[in-house]
Amino acid sequence: MKKNTMTFIVTFVSVFCAITLKNFLVSSFFSAGELSFVVDTLILLVIYLPIYFAFTRLGKRFITKQ
Repeated sequence: MKKNTMTFIVTFVSVFCAITLKNFLVSSFFSAGELSFVVDTLILLVIYLPIYFAFTRLGKRFITKQ
């Protein structure tokens, strides 16, 4: 698979997983109105970055060298 395709797939899957996980955690611990936009964004980034780096490392195994 090409590097650009793998980057797109990793980014899409990471964002989807991070948003789903953030919404689940926020809804189970806080009511939706309690969090400000900045805190909500920081929570999303804290969840997104480890997922992105894990999927990036996993995706490097599927990139073909041309």
